Amino acid sequence: MKFLPLDHPLNWYRYDVTGSIEILEAYIDNVECQADKTANDFKADAEEVCVEGKHQDEPPRFITVHKGLDDASWDLQDIFLQYFPNLQRRSALITLFSFFEHELNKLCSIFQVTEKYQLSYKDVAGTGIERARIYLSKVALLDLNEPTAPWSNVRNVQMLRNLVVHADGRLPQVDRPALKKYVEACEFLDGDREVLLQSGYLKNVLSHFDSYFQQVDKAIQLRYGAS
Repeated sequence: MKFLPLDHPLNWYRYDVTGSIEILEAYIDNVECQADKTANDFKADAEEVCVEGKHQDEPPRFITVHKGLDDASWDLQDIFLQYFPNLQRRSALITLFSFFEHELNKLCSIFQVTEKYQLSYKDVAGTGIERARIYLSKVALLDLNEPTAPWSNVRNVQMLRNLVVHADGRLPQVDRPALKKYVEACEFLDGDREVLLQSGYLKNVLSHFDSYFQQVDKAIQLRYGAS
């Protein structure tokens, strides 16, 4: 059997991607633990404090205080049970998508070196994951047309990632039927004006990415007659 270097396209998924997926699963577990801790700490440690009135005839009032914030000024339940956990998950979503794009770009570079292509993925029109897909299809000659579901799922995640990065996760007032349909259909997403990422969404995203990576790997195996 012919020896293949680790940086050969045939070894990309088996020896590179699978390990990264395993690490990211642990990363997601840690993010969810932090989100749960944020909520649980609020439920357990929020204190009710008596505040004396500023004037003699003003009665004292009781406010809830947690982490230097009080419910006289803030909706503490919303902040610690929704806003902070959502913020942590949104940050993780950006990290996961960056990983996905990086892996596709890296595969393009592996193909360029292995097959001695003059053309780099950076020379292809477009940006991001679409540019990498074009390179893998048109230059590296991978058949990525079927099935369509893995790429469609990735594009849905991309829509939400872009909404988080460019619009603070707020759904646009103008009609965006594809985005709204995705949010409504996904059991791990919620919100009418601002999208809330619920527990389970990050694992769902990673599974979509892994499904697409497996589709790419299958196309690589076919290209080299290794399947």
